Amino acid sequence: MVRRSLLAGATVAMLALSSQAVRAADAASPQTDAISTVADVVVTARRVAEDAQKIPLAVTVLGSLQLQNRNIRTLNDFVTAVPDVQLIDAADNTSAPAITIRGQGSPDDSITTDPAVGVYYDGVYIPRANGLKFILQDFDEIGQAEVLRGPQGALFGRNTTGGAFNITSKAPGPDYEAYGRVDFGNFSLRDVAVGANIPLAPGAALRLAYEHVQHDGYASDSLGFPQQSQDTDFVHGRILAEPTDRLSFDASVSYLRFTLGEAMIKLHDFNPASLFDPNTAQTAGAVIADVLAESGLDPTNPANFPIGIGLFESSIGGDPSHNGGAQDVPPDSGGFFNAALTLTYKLSGALSLKSITGVTNTRREGFLDLDATPFHIISAQSFTASRAWSEELQAIFTFGPVDGVAGGYFFRETGEDAQFAGILAGVGAPAFVYDGDAVNRSDAVFGQANWHVTPRLTLTGGLRYTWDSKGLTSFNHTGGSGLAREFVVPTDAFGLSTNPAFGCLIAPNLQNVAPGACEAHFVNSYSALTWTGSLSYQVSEEALAYAKASRGYRGGGENLRGGALTFTPFGPEYVTQYELGLKSTLWDRRARLNLAAFYSNYSNIQLTNIIVINVGGQTIAGTTILNAGKAHLEGVEAEAVVIPVSRLTLSATADWFHGKYTQYQYAGVDETSQPWGPPDYTVDLLGRYEVPAAFGAVSAQADLAINGRTPLSLGDITACIPTGSACVYDTRQVVWGPVTKLLSARLTVHLAGWRTDVSLWGRNLTNQRFYNELLGPIDSRVFNVGYLNDPRTYGVEISKRF
Repeated sequence: MVRRSLLAGATVAMLALSSQAVRAADAASPQTDAISTVADVVVTARRVAEDAQKIPLAVTVLGSLQLQNRNIRTLNDFVTAVPDVQLIDAADNTSAPAITIRGQGSPDDSITTDPAVGVYYDGVYIPRANGLKFILQDFDEIGQAEVLRGPQGALFGRNTTGGAFNITSKAPGPDYEAYGRVDFGNFSLRDVAVGANIPLAPGAALRLAYEHVQHDGYASDSLGFPQQSQDTDFVHGRILAEPTDRLSFDASVSYLRFTLGEAMIKLHDFNPASLFDPNTAQTAGAVIADVLAESGLDPTNPANFPIGIGLFESSIGGDPSHNGGAQDVPPDSGGFFNAALTLTYKLSGALSLKSITGVTNTRREGFLDLDATPFHIISAQSFTASRAWSEELQAIFTFGPVDGVAGGYFFRETGEDAQFAGILAGVGAPAFVYDGDAVNRSDAVFGQANWHVTPRLTLTGGLRYTWDSKGLTSFNHTGGSGLAREFVVPTDAFGLSTNPAFGCLIAPNLQNVAPGACEAHFVNSYSALTWTGSLSYQVSEEALAYAKASRGYRGGGENLRGGALTFTPFGPEYVTQYELGLKSTLWDRRARLNLAAFYSNYSNIQLTNIIVINVGGQTIAGTTILNAGKAHLEGVEAEAVVIPVSRLTLSATADWFHGKYTQYQYAGVDETSQPWGPPDYTVDLLGRYEVPAAFGAVSAQADLAINGRTPLSLGDITACIPTGSACVYDTRQVVWGPVTKLLSARLTVHLAGWRTDVSLWGRNLTNQRFYNELLGPIDSRVFNVGYLNDPRTYGVEISKRF
């Protein structure tokens, strides 16, 4: 019923707006003031250049100047500019944004999983997020960033269920140009960028750029070590050549080096009652015993426990710019390399061939104090490295009323993913190491065609068949030192060592690589047919209405963190999405309004769960990814821009979202009542005014991003309400965050004679502080840590062009 009422209501609204668009188009004057009209936007969201207002696709586009004016300095900042998109740092990786579009994100960021949202840079798929947070930093080298919402199952290089970011660097041009830019801001921000566009010959040009960004961090621990600090270097080059009127050559190379402080976290709470709950007493007691042992007090004396509780709780609350950590945690470090080569050959006016070859390498080593206290309750070290190669072949055709793209795609990735978790070191608990080598493959054939039945009516259909393979060689074990790989012979039938200092987490029957070695190899394959279909009708020259259905698929994978618990692989997940949309340009091209409403059937959802089993008399808990859920997702999105008077631009984006599990069951646990994650609404309001002056111009812009409440913590999933033989999720565990309001602004003085801009900018100007997420790194029924948003940042920017 909700689905029918949602789509019916959207249809009525779209028809009404279409009529308004027709009247506005009929009344339009033949000439319009360019300063007072909305600009056309060209996108490559369907692998060819098209007017964004003429295609049946929910896509938002920001160009270089818009990124600058909105102060979008990282990929995470995109959350304020696009409806139905959420971005926060991954909990254990400050360089990697966790991306959610239309309620769909990834359960894990390990190398054996695929993301729900694909990221493409100059046409090349980037499989791992290390360093991606900073890919937009040098906005002078960004051509545009397109955000596609909904399943991408036909045209793009990998199947994704949520959507895609399609980012292209700025193309070299025929004229010489150079620029320099410096930024200075609070937290000792220093940002220096230089670049040049160099014509090489008729039809050939080169762009080169370098940027260095550094700041001292937004917080610190009790020893003064920085959190969320940044030290990055970015080098980019792109060359474009057209040696003949048929052949074009386009190559780009990007390299990012980063050193970052650990995530901004604080101890959020401790539950003393957990010491007396039989379900949590063992864990809670071990935490306080560790605190006492590290404080030089007897952990076996119950009289000391109130002291231990007080010492632990002393890190709760207080100044958000400081936490109670007192461990010299080394900074994260890593790099990102991306190379793309695109060759295009025009066989005729109706047929072109294109080859896109890509190489992407990412690397990161990071450390994190997961309890934000002076004690060694739980800390983590991680290392990831990915080396990927891809090749995409396209045939782009136009034959009479039919045009489209067909081709094949090939992807190969190798890499390592290792995590070292030190738990309760003060009481001698063993560390856990989850370490694996991965080999991932994906091959696909695809095609999508548009049949222009009449000048107004277009039918679009697309198919893609994908073959995926995931391979894992695991070295998981307990004990040892750091991330070093060690090999031992298990001492019991379950692969568990009786030596607490070291043990293999791989059962003997799984050790299929070498007899007696703590090593196992797993390979699993998956395939799927995905599709898209749409009907679009050009109501007038200025209004397009469309209906669309699409099927998306995300490949299965291996459980990297398997052990005595399970190495069972997880299968693919699927989403079928239905969408109605309207794109309209109104009021003599002074206004634009785009609407979309969608409904999704989401099945076989990949979800991270904690499973508790008894092995050889020992209770063992561990995380594993299971295909445990089904859900319905629905929403409405709106994007509007209006120019009421010359030089004044007002714009807004908004969305309403609702997600609900229809089934979420595994291992005797029923979590169907668990809430879906993203906020139920977001709104972004923007105003910009430009004033001409004798020396050039002055412009002012401000935007306010509002996010509705979101569940910060879903609680510990083992804390259920028993109902007979089942365990039902306790909704009282949910901790809801506040409505958030982030205000940003920019004031720019343009000195035309000097070709110089001087800008004052700021983000989160009201300095609203809140938690993006709450996590119980051992058991959320015992204690939680909170991950904080960025504080107020501001600065001055000076840029000059030559």
